[in-house]
Amino acid sequence: MEAEVPDETDAAHLRAAGRPEGVAAAGRLAQAMVDQGLPELLALHEARAGDTSP
Repeated sequence: MEAEVPDETDAAHLRAAGRPEGVAAAGRLAQAMVDQGLPELLALHEARAGDTSP
């Protein structure tokens, strides 16, 4: 995509032909991170909820 965006502006990046594929890949990565992180976040939250120390 770099070759498609010679002026490196936000507007040029938004018009780049490869943008939909990049957004789709970023979405899949974000979903994988959420799927893997939620159980760990829940465990941390539950551990802190049970902690009575200040």
